Amino acid sequence: MYNFGESIGVIFGATGLLGSNLAFKLSDLGSKLILHGRSIKKLKNLDDKIKKKKIRQILLEGDLNNKKFYENLQKTIYSRFDRIDFIFILVANFDRLTPLTHLKHNEWNKLIDTNINSTWRILKELDPLLKKSKNPKLIFLDNKEISEGKAFYNALSVSKAAIKTLAKVYHTENRNLNIATKIFDLPNLRRGVTSPITGIKEKEYNVVDIVKKIIHESFVKNNSSLTIKI
Repeated sequence: MYNFGESIGVIFGATGLLGSNLAFKLSDLGSKLILHGRSIKKLKNLDDKIKKKKIRQILLEGDLNNKKFYENLQKTIYSRFDRIDFIFILVANFDRLTPLTHLKHNEWNKLIDTNINSTWRILKELDPLLKKSKNPKLIFLDNKEISEGKAFYNALSVSKAAIKTLAKVYHTENRNLNIATKIFDLPNLRRGVTSPITGIKEKEYNVVDIVKKIIHESFVKNNSSLTIKI
């Protein structure tokens, strides 16, 4: 059985609907977490709710598009820990439904930087610590309909497809190290996963059930499949 009480993990995009619920559940299970978000106010609100359970986590505020963030990431994590056992990368930005070529240059660049480049930068910085874990896990999220080219989802479709390939490449390159890389295919992924979905009630999104399934497949069942449909 997985020893959550001895585990150290990072959740990027922890203040959103899915990220916050993962933080609550993993904290309940005893994991030590580094929680990332763009808003320090939202991070502190999340931390306050977790503190009610007498659990303290590390808060990591910052813009993933700012290269200085990764310097702070190194200082914050490397100064405290000699390993990372799991990483959840939940960040995904999406502005509006529009044809691919209707995006402005700056819109495209920002979306690609947030959705693709930041993921590579996270792996670049934390890869050495993840490889020091005895049971490392790397978790990504997907929506198959969008990543396979859903019309008008423009840069989100492109970036989701790219992240799936990135995850597969990382998995293949590190196969001998037994890094459990997972891509969870989620339902109702309409406006990314780090913000509540407009017009969709939480009970319809079934976020609690989704979190339970993600944790079960990642930590308990040890499913060997790279892609898992939720």
